[in-house]
Amino acid sequence: MTNLMTLRSRCKLICNTCYADRDVLEAELYAHLLIPDMEYNMDFDLTVMTCALNIVGGWVETSRSEGGSRSHGGISVSTDIEAVKRNMLYWIRRYDLDPSDFNLEESSIDNGSNRW
Repeated sequence: MTNLMTLRSRCKLICNTCYADRDVLEAELYAHLLIPDMEYNMDFDLTVMTCALNIVGGWVETSRSEGGSRSHGGISVSTDIEAVKRNMLYWIRRYDLDPSDFNLEESSIDNGSNRW
């Protein structure tokens, strides 16, 4: 399985109505220094999941900003956006990522005075 095929399957894992175009998938992989047609390597599992979350998150944001009255960039009108967000949060937590990196939760600093 290639990086491209793995990323496509991860997008569908997060949102089963997410059908990203090849150029979108490739651009996200290249942005994270992964070559789409190379054989998938588990060492880059976190990176591929981050790419998938970025892509699905972009579609969620597009749906929200365009009103959600029709299909937007691959997410069907029948898709429950809140359910997609919950699913994204599940995978974010499973991979121990920061939800604020994906605009799903605000970041907070418990003791900001130690950061100065």
